[in-house]
Amino acid sequence: MKSITLLGFACAFALTIPATLLAQGPLPNQVPGYMKLGYVVPRAASLKNSTDAQGFSVTYGYPFAKSTSLEGYWSYLGGSQNLQTSTMMVVHRFTSKETPLYFGLGLGGAYLRFDDDFFVPEETFSIAGKVMIGLQIDQSFIVEAEYMSAGRVAGLPTEQWSFSLGYRF
Repeated sequence: MKSITLLGFACAFALTIPATLLAQGPLPNQVPGYMKLGYVVPRAASLKNSTDAQGFSVTYGYPFAKSTSLEGYWSYLGGSQNLQTSTMMVVHRFTSKETPLYFGLGLGGAYLRFDDDFFVPEETFSIAGKVMIGLQIDQSFIVEAEYMSAGRVAGLPTEQWSFSLGYRF
């Protein structure tokens, strides 16, 4: 039931993107998508104490305008207690032709799940946002550092840093 709710939430969010932008597809000389794998560290000390204080993330992005993409993100901070964060965001990167360095902003929705060995898992939906700085290494590879906030679950803040290596295909 909860996975159906999550799927419905993701579909409703995706429908808010103008259909004309999605219909245009990738722009000329633009790759159809990218994937990033990252190392995640929680910002809050309370979350660091509740989990193993590190984890990993997986991101898939689909560019639908020159510097704007729809991005799905999943992260896991685990141990005897764990936090899973799933987001769907519209992300805009501010780029320059003069430098491979860029920064970006993202806004969207998040599904948060906090588990431990003793209690019933707590789940919630919230608004999520992120800021990032990245480096375009070449046409295919990127390196990014991002800070994301998605509210609270089980009384714990969910802010996290993610350091990622990405591949555009």
